Amino acid sequence: MVFILPQWAYTIRQKLSETCKWPDSEPRTWILDEDGEQLWSTLCCEDRTAAGRDEVWKKVEDEYIFEVNTEESTKLKAQDARGCMCEDAKTEFYMVGFVEDYFYTPDPESTEKAGFFSLRTDTAAQDEVRVLATSLKEQYIEKGIDKLK
Repeated sequence: MVFILPQWAYTIRQKLSETCKWPDSEPRTWILDEDGEQLWSTLCCEDRTAAGRDEVWKKVEDEYIFEVNTEESTKLKAQDARGCMCEDAKTEFYMVGFVEDYFYTPDPESTEKAGFFSLRTDTAAQDEVRVLATSLKEQYIEKGIDKLK
């Protein structure tokens, strides 16, 4: 099972980089160079929220593995056992649509629904979804996909 580093981890990283571990030491700016598993490992040692989340992830993974492999209880199909997973579990999904549907922004007076990028890059969208959608939109624009019809 793979878990995605939540966006709040980067906020913690920034705050830690501005603090000193000991009264007469330098700020921990080195933490800004860390990412992925290395960053998560450091955060788990330095921050109770990260350490607690790490414990939860381990329990979730253990429960999922138990539910799909057990011989001593009700064995579940993978799609049924996934109900125990948290939002931080990596999920791969595929979307199909017309390019216009991704970039569509309706007139404010219209009752039409906005396209994927309008909805998911908005400040009201969930942080992780907004980061993903913004990156995807930038990639589409870099490759000229937004100009395809």
